Amino acid sequence: MPQIKGRGIKALILVFWLAGTSVAAAQYFFRGQITDAISGEPIPFVNIGVVGRGAGTVSDAEGSYELWIPPGRVNADDLLRISCLGYEPRTQTLTEAPPDGLVSFSMRPAAIALDEVVVSALPTFTLEETVGYPLDASRDFAYWKDSLALGAELATRIRIQQGTRRLNTLFFNTRDNPADSVQLRINIYEFPKSGNGPDANLNKSGRNILYMLQGGSAAAVVDLAPFDIWVTDDFYVSLELLAVYGSDQIVLTMPAAQENRGATYRRYASQGEWEPIGAYGVGYYLQTTYYTDDARKAQNKSVERSLARNQAPVSGFVFYGRTTLEGIRVENLNTHTHTTTDSRGRYRLMASPGDVLRFTRPGNEFLIVHVRETGNLTVNLRQK
Repeated sequence: MPQIKGRGIKALILVFWLAGTSVAAAQYFFRGQITDAISGEPIPFVNIGVVGRGAGTVSDAEGSYELWIPPGRVNADDLLRISCLGYEPRTQTLTEAPPDGLVSFSMRPAAIALDEVVVSALPTFTLEETVGYPLDASRDFAYWKDSLALGAELATRIRIQQGTRRLNTLFFNTRDNPADSVQLRINIYEFPKSGNGPDANLNKSGRNILYMLQGGSAAAVVDLAPFDIWVTDDFYVSLELLAVYGSDQIVLTMPAAQENRGATYRRYASQGEWEPIGAYGVGYYLQTTYYTDDARKAQNKSVERSLARNQAPVSGFVFYGRTTLEGIRVENLNTHTHTTTDSRGRYRLMASPGDVLRFTRPGNEFLIVHVRETGNLTVNLRQK
């Protein structure tokens, strides 16, 4: 159950449950495989669920799924919905399913409608800016516990100044994760023009943003650049549960903060309804590029002062085994700055303690390194 716990043991709980309410009503069990209608290949991590009923699941890496719906949870005329990024959704009533519950679906690829962002027409000035809740430790925290409802989500509203903005990197910290690993999907949702809660998915790439979270405590870094996500107003970031490995339950803890203008929503399972769980912000934060024609907006004095106070050179060599490597791209994901190693394999760039550096070889093989202190930082890509 993802939940938020705070001061004085005050808690806002997101519990994913599958218990029924009436033993007299019918129950349903479905199983099958989801495949691409053109290639015939299985489609992993498809959302399958009863619309608005909090009963759903996600297909596994091989496209297979099982969905048991306890008595009293649904009505016979409720809709079973199957959806996935990059594919046209499908729906059918529960009564259309065969008696043996064996229901496989083929899904047709959807036409990808990209938002019209003309790079050549972008505003003149840019500002590298972190938005969201950059929390490392907090007295409040959000957590998932005792959840087997795949497709469940925990979403937080990210407030920004209006204008064109590209999302580059997502960060979040976990304080506890007893499973060997947890497969997550990151969803970026539009803020609704009317009403509350997440709206349309802003990831128009047709590809899932997947992240395998390792056990224990970890600082997660998710590269959003390949998905080309743009926003112009507030938006929601959501973590969706897809699979848990090495454990029968999940206890995933993340820092959170009570925020008067914050808003966090939960969804119990695939195709469920969003529900508000209070004025909190879960510790999701993003490095973004803000575009503007106003030179004053592009000069964030507080950010500049903070960088001047905390940043210092980080330099060193990049090795592969005993060989230094030329032309390795070194990026500071917190400031969206980069350099490359010279003919001796040496690099130099500015960073602050806590920043995240990415060292990328040709072919997009990379190594993520967290800066503990500035100064010398030599890495060996062979040991990644």
